[in-house]
Amino acid sequence: MPAHRSQPTFAAHLILHRHTTHIYFNNGRRILSMLFINPIEILDLQHSDIASIDDNTIKKAKRKLLAEIDLSDGGYFNYKGHNLSKSDCERVIDELSNNEKKEYYYQLAATLQSLNDYLATGDEIFFAHFRHESIYQLSDFINFINPTFASNFDKSLLKLFKAEDKGMLASILRTQILINSNNINSAFKSLSIELQNRILESDKIKSDIKSEESDWDDGNIDLIVDFVKENFPVDILNILPTYFQSQINKIAASINYLQLAIDENFDNSQVSLDLLSHLLLLNIESVSKPTFENNFKIVKRRNDEKLEQEKNAPILKKWTNALLQIRTAIKQVDEKALTTKAAAANAATAVNISELNSLPLFANEIRNQIGYAIRSLSISAWNAQKDINTALELINRALTINVSQDAKQKFETDLKDLQEVKKKREQQGEPISAAPDLRTTNGIGTTIYGDTLYLVFFWIPIIPLSRYNCSPTFSGYKFYGKLKLHKWQKIWQIGLPCGIALWIMIALIQSNNSPSSYSYSQSTTPTSSNIYTTPSSSSTSNNSNYSETTTPTYKEIRMKNGNITGCSDLKPSYDYSINNKLIITADMTDAAVKIINYQTNKCIRFVFINSGTTCTVKNIPEGKYYLKIAYGNIWEVKEGAPICRGHFASNALYKKDNDIYDFNKIHYDDGRVSISYYTLKLYTTYSLNNSDNSTQPNAISEDDFSNDN
Repeated sequence: MPAHRSQPTFAAHLILHRHTTHIYFNNGRRILSMLFINPIEILDLQHSDIASIDDNTIKKAKRKLLAEIDLSDGGYFNYKGHNLSKSDCERVIDELSNNEKKEYYYQLAATLQSLNDYLATGDEIFFAHFRHESIYQLSDFINFINPTFASNFDKSLLKLFKAEDKGMLASILRTQILINSNNINSAFKSLSIELQNRILESDKIKSDIKSEESDWDDGNIDLIVDFVKENFPVDILNILPTYFQSQINKIAASINYLQLAIDENFDNSQVSLDLLSHLLLLNIESVSKPTFENNFKIVKRRNDEKLEQEKNAPILKKWTNALLQIRTAIKQVDEKALTTKAAAANAATAVNISELNSLPLFANEIRNQIGYAIRSLSISAWNAQKDINTALELINRALTINVSQDAKQKFETDLKDLQEVKKKREQQGEPISAAPDLRTTNGIGTTIYGDTLYLVFFWIPIIPLSRYNCSPTFSGYKFYGKLKLHKWQKIWQIGLPCGIALWIMIALIQSNNSPSSYSYSQSTTPTSSNIYTTPSSSSTSNNSNYSETTTPTYKEIRMKNGNITGCSDLKPSYDYSINNKLIITADMTDAAVKIINYQTNKCIRFVFINSGTTCTVKNIPEGKYYLKIAYGNIWEVKEGAPICRGHFASNALYKKDNDIYDFNKIHYDDGRVSISYYTLKLYTTYSLNNSDNSTQPNAISEDDFSNDN
C-alpha cells in the first residue's frame, strides 16, 4: 500500500459520471437531459416588459428563432455553449404557455441573471454574489428551479470540498435555501459518497495494520497523519451542514480505531497522539466523544513520559546500570557467592550519593529505586549472612539518598529494627551449637567467673577466653549465646605480664560475687532453649524484612502471566458475550494489576505480568473501572498463605491509576455497537515526569493495595 495518496481512488469515476449526465442518445436521436434552457433568453425577450410578452409576441419571436436555426451551418442554436436543435427550442418555448413558469423564466433572465447562468452552465460566480431575494421565499419558485439547482449544487459542493476552498464552500452552503426537501439527498449525494469512501479507505488501512498485511512500518507510519489530515480536513468538515453530522461522527470513530491499531502494533505514541488531536478538532456530537477524550489523555501522558525518557536517556542509562549492579549483588549475597563487605564496597563505588542527589526532579523515581535496592542489599546482608554491621551501614547509606517521604519512613523503620536486633544480639550473644568445655583438675583448667570463661590455675583466673550469655543451674550453667569480650578483657589477653596485679584483683572480686553453692560442670548439648531465636514479629514493625530465624517466613513464587488466584473473596468476573480486552505490557519490573469496579470498589480481576512481557485481559463485564498497580521484583508469599496474599520482596512500589477505563458498550444511532479495548504500557517503574511519590495522588501503601483481597 502506498504511504500517501493525494486523490481518493474513486474521484475519476465521479468526474466521468458528471460529464456524461448532460446528454445521451436514444435510437440515434440526441436528447438533452438535466440541461436548463431559459426560453425567454433564446427568444431574446429578456429586455421586454413582462406585460408585453403575450402569445403573439412569443410566436413572432419563435418564428424568428427557427428561421435563424434553418439558416445556420449546423442547424443548431448556440445557447451558452450548448447546441440546441429546433425540437429542443420548441419544447422549452411551449412551457411559456404556463403563466407562472413564464414569470419565473422572465425573472431569471431579467433580474436573476447569475442564478440563471448557474442553472444553465454551472457558473459558480453566482455563489460569490449571492444575496437573498424575496422570490426565494416562494416554494413554487424553489420547486421550479429544482432538481436542476440541486444537481448543479451537488457537483459544485463536491468540487469545492476536494479543492478545500473554505471561502467558496461557505458561500455555496448559504444557498441551501434554494434546495427543496425532495432534492436534499441528491444535492448532498456526491459529497456523502466521497466521505464514505474516505472512511472505508481509513478502515482498510486499520484492518491491514491489525492483520500485519500492510506496507506500513516504523519508517513510514508517521505519514498516516498526513493521510488523515488531507482526507479529513477539519476546517472544511466543520462548516458542513447537520446533514453530514452522522458521517462526521463516523470519521471520528474511524480515526480512533486507526490510532488504536497503530498504538497496538507500533512503538510510536506520537502518531496516535497526533491522530487523536486531529479527531478532537472535529465538531463531534456522539456518545463516544468522552472515550476519545479519555484516550487522548492516556496517550498524551504516555507520550510525554516517553519524550522525557528519551530526553534523559543517557543519564538514566548510567543510573540504571548502577541499579542493575546492586541487584546482581543482592542475588550473589543471597547465594553467598559474594561477601557482604564486598557487596557494600561495590554499591558505594557504583552510586555516588552526592551526584545522584543533585539530579533534577525527573530522577525522583530512579533515586527511589536505587534507595530501595540498597535497602534490599541491607536485608540480604542480614538474612543471608547475618552481618548486622554491614546491614546497618547499607541502610544508613540508603537514608542519605533523597528518596520519597514514604520510602524514607520505611528505611527509618528498617534502621530501628536493625538497631533493636543488634542490641538484642549483643545482649543474648551469637547462637552456639554446643556449650563450652568446663573442666578443672586440681584447680587447673577452665571455668566460668560471672559471664566469662577463664583459664584458671589453682582456681585463679589467668586468661579470659570468651564471654557467654548464661545463667547458673543446680548442676552447672545454661548457655544462650556467645558474647564479645569486653575491651579491657582483650587488653588483658594481650597485656597479661603488665596487668597481673589488676587481673588477680578482678578475678578475686568476681569469685567472691559468685554463689558458693554452684556446681560447675560441662553442660549438655543445648536444646532450643539455649539457642538464640528472633523476637516475635509482634514486637517489630510490619515493614521489617529482617529475621534471625533459620527458616524463612516467606517463600519466592515464580509467577506466570495471568490471573492471581487463591483468595475466596476475590473471584475473577467474566462476561463471555463481550469480546473486549485490556492489553498490559510491563517493562523493567514485574507488575501485579488489580481491575476494580469504579462503582462498587470490588476487584474483578487480579493479574500478574512478568517484566518484558504482555498480558491480555479479556471478557471484562460492562462497567467503569480503575486500576491498582504494584511494581517490583520477586513475588513472595508467607508460608501457608495463598498466592494472592503475596507481595514484591524487592523494589516494591504501589500506585492507583487515576484513569477511568470505560468498558460499557457504545450503541450508535445506525444500530452499530462498539466494544472498547485499551492498551496500557508500563514502560518501567521510572515514571520520569512524576514528582516525589509522597506528593502524588496516585501513590498508595502496600496495605491500601492489598485491602480488597
